[in-house]
Amino acid sequence: MVRVLPDWYVGCPGDRSIAGFCARNGSATGPLSRASYFKMKQLGIGPRESVVLGRIQITPQAEADWQAARTVPRDTEERLRWEERAERRRQRAIKAVAASMRSPKHPMNRKAARGAAMTRPRRAARSNHRQRSAPP
Repeated sequence: MVRVLPDWYVGCPGDRSIAGFCARNGSATGPLSRASYFKMKQLGIGPRESVVLGRIQITPQAEADWQAARTVPRDTEERLRWEERAERRRQRAIKAVAASMRSPKHPMNRKAARGAAMTRPRRAARSNHRQRSAPP
């Protein structure tokens, strides 16, 4: 039996929506997820979008350009972008560590904050063997 498709369906060549883009550019396991699409958009590697009457459209040329860019990535541009992000993450981590070390709630600073008088004395070591009673 031959499957007859309607004139318009999600993913057809005339569908310029995000859903159509995701359906056409998926993998063998299924369409590209909307979450992946928006993640690529956030990273700056998504397709160019046009807004027409308040609706986002992806033109055939923008889709073809996106596919070409993903097929043959611009090594220097991509590498520089990732290096910049990695450096920002490193700087943010260094700043967070410094702030954490200054905090009185940091484990290293807790003992000093409580003072020596507030510390709990250590218990005497317990022996695990039974004490024998003296023979009668």
